[in-house]
Amino acid sequence: MPSKSAKEKLLDIKATEALRDIEIIEDQMDSGVDEILDDFIEDAIAIYSCRRGISIGVPKSIDWRNNILSSFGDGRFKQMLRVSKYQFANMVNLIKADEVFSTAGIRQIPVDLQLAIVLFRLGSSGSSASVGKICTIFGIGDGGTLAKITYRIFTAILRLMPKYIQWPNVAERQQLVERTFEELPHCLGYIDGSEIKLFEKPAKCHEVYFSRQRIYSVKLQVVCDYKLRIRNAVIGSPGSYHD
Repeated sequence: MPSKSAKEKLLDIKATEALRDIEIIEDQMDSGVDEILDDFIEDAIAIYSCRRGISIGVPKSIDWRNNILSSFGDGRFKQMLRVSKYQFANMVNLIKADEVFSTAGIRQIPVDLQLAIVLFRLGSSGSSASVGKICTIFGIGDGGTLAKITYRIFTAILRLMPKYIQWPNVAERQQLVERTFEELPHCLGYIDGSEIKLFEKPAKCHEVYFSRQRIYSVKLQVVCDYKLRIRNAVIGSPGSYHD
C-alpha cells in the first residue's frame, strides 16, 4: 500500500475528529451535525487548496464515505440518508442489476455509493444540498458527475414503479372494502396531498411554484390502502395549486 501524503494524513486526522464530535451529539437531528460537516468540508478544501497558493477546486477525498458514513450506527445512518441500513441494502439489491449501471465503455462508481449520494442529496436542503458540498463529502467530481448519478438512480427506481405501485384489481378491491367496512364503508383507500421542496427557484414561471408554505415546490398526491401500501401517486403540479 503506498504511503499517504502529508495532506492525506492531515485529512485523516480531521475526519477522525469529525466522527468523534458527531458521536458525542446525542440528538440525532441536532443542527450541530451540520456544523461539524461544514467545518470538515472547509478544512478539506483548505488542505487540498494549499498548493503554491492556487486553489485546485473540490478535493476528491474518500475519507467521509469510507471512514465515517460506514461507521455510523443505524440511527445516525438514517439521519444522513433517511433510510435504515436494512432498507438501504434492500434498495441496492432492487436496483443494482438495472442496465443503467452497466453502460458499455463507461466506468461507474459502485451502485451502493451512487444510491447513498442521491439519498443524501434528497434528504438535504439549503446549503447542505449544494453541489459543491455533496461532491466534497463523497469525493466525486463537481462537474456533471452528480447530475449523472442522480439520473441513473432515478431511472432505476422509476422502472420499478409499475411493480410496486399498482391500483387494486377487482378481487383486491372487494377485499379492501370488506376489511375497512366498519371503519369507512365502501372505501378502497385514503388520499392526501403533500409538497416536495425544490432545490432552487425555477428559471421560468417561478411564481406558480411558490406555495403557501413559502417555498418553491411541486405537489404530490398519494392514495394508500389500510396496510399503508401506496396504490397511486401523482406528482408534478406547481406548488401554488390547491390540494
